Formats: sequence, C-alpha cells, structure tokens
Amino acid sequence: MKKKFSNISLLLIILFVLASCSNEDYLGGHFTTDREGSMVNISAHITSELFQDKTFVAGDKIGITTSYNDNTSRNRSYTCAEDGATFDATIGVPIYIKGNGFISAYYPFMGEDGNEAIINLNTKDQSAIPPLFVANTNDITIGVTSAILNFKYAYAQMKLNLIVPEDETIKGYRLCGFVHEATVNSFTNDIELNVTSDLADVVYNSAKVITLTLIPQIVTADSYDPAKIVILGTNRSYTVAMGEVSLVQDHMNEYNIDLTDGIGSIEFIPGGAQWTPSTGGGNISSH
Repeated sequence: MKKKFSNISLLLIILFVLASCSNEDYLGGHFTTDREGSMVNISAHITSELFQDKTFVAGDKIGITTSYNDNTSRNRSYTCAEDGATFDATIGVPIYIKGNGFISAYYPFMGEDGNEAIINLNTKDQSAIPPLFVANTNDITIGVTSAILNFKYAYAQMKLNLIVPEDETIKGYRLCGFVHEATVNSFTNDIELNVTSDLADVVYNSAKVITLTLIPQIVTADSYDPAKIVILGTNRSYTVAMGEVSLVQDHMNEYNIDLTDGIGSIEFIPGGAQWTPSTGGGNISSH
C-alpha cells in the first residue's frame, strides 16, 4: 500500500530543490540547474554622434537585459576588460542564449544585478544631466556566441543661434511645451514620456548660442501646450513660437533665430526665422 506525501513533506522537498540551486546559477529572476544554450560573449563600443570621443575604459559597467518571453535575464551587470571593448559578467554566470530574442543595454550601470533597472530621464536642470548611453541588438538567435553593442547617447540636443539687436543683452530663456521627464523601458529602451512641463527660467552668461539637452520627442505648435521658447533680454523678452520639432536620439537640431526686427511675434522655421506682422503687440512684451 502506497503512502501519500503530506503537504509538509512536499514543501520540504521544494525547499531542498531550491536550496540546491546556487547563486552561481541565478539568471536574473530564474533558477536553473544547467546552463542550456550558448554563452554570449559581449563586446561594446560607443558610436555616438554627439560624443564622438567617448570610449569605454577598463572597469566601466554596463547593464544588459534580454528576454525570450520569460524575462530570462534582467539588468545583468557586465564589466569592461582592459582592452576597452570586451565585457564580462560582473557576478554570477554570464548570459546564455536559449532561443531567438534581443539584448538591450545601457551605460552606466545602475541598480542591482538581476533586478529590473529603473531608468529615469530628467532635463529640467540643464546644468546637471547625468550621462546615459543605450544600445539594442535584435540579432540574437540560438547558437550565437557573440553580440556587438553600439551605444548611442540617450538624449537629443537642440542648438539655437540667436541674432540679437545691438543694444540687447540676452540673459536667459524659458522653454515651453516640451516634456522634460520620462522613463526608459529596460527591455526595449523605448522612452515613455511623462507630462509636459516648462523648463524654468535659465540664466546664462549672455551667450548668443543656446544648446539644450532634451528628451527625444516630437512637439507641435497646435498642441494643448504649444511649443515655444521665451528669450529673456535686458530690454524685452522675445517669444519664439515653434512649429513641429522632431528631436531624435543622439542627434543635434540646429536653428538660427533672428531677433533684430521690431515688435512682433516670431515664427520658428527650421533653418531660419522670420517676423510675422504684429497685431496689437503680438507675442512680444516689454521687459
């Protein structure tokens, strides 16, 4: 006559099996008793348009996430070797490919190895934007033994060349209609925009060139919160109404804005600017 296992006995067996899986075999959320598939050797380079001289150095850590429908590996830390190009798992076993999928990565590494990374973007303080680079590859299939990751700058930039009246001194600006806070999906590196918010008055040293680091996005003039920039001068402020602006990751948009005409509103045109005839003072206010 066979005896049935009690619930307590079954629980003890489960605990014993889990305990037998060492930390060495922990793959970002899953226990495994054997290392199935092929181990992937990671090499990475920074191929940024905006930071062409940026390179990896020994000891730099990147975060890698890969998924095959079961979230196989989350936020694995990999450390750069002495050659500045190859990376090894910082702790535990490296990633093993068990099927078709992708690898998404970012630099510098943050959070804890094996726990999903929380990556926030914030451009409200233009003087303190932490560096962030991201990479993706979809060429991961069973049998692959190496993956090359090309890292791009996670943000976009916008450069405004100002042409100002002779008696005018520009002392700052306010950017409106752009999103300045977002999160990055750690599995795909897709950017999830938060609410639109103004970039508060920014004081700078009377330069006639404004370079902004911004979250990749598309803004339009006919949205609920129209895109515009208010140029703050000593004599007056100038409201520059923008048309559609597409900000692309790791790319700089450059525009020329002529503020030398009289009172009126400025229509923002890619590659240049013009004054629109004013009715009742337009969008320019005395300062």
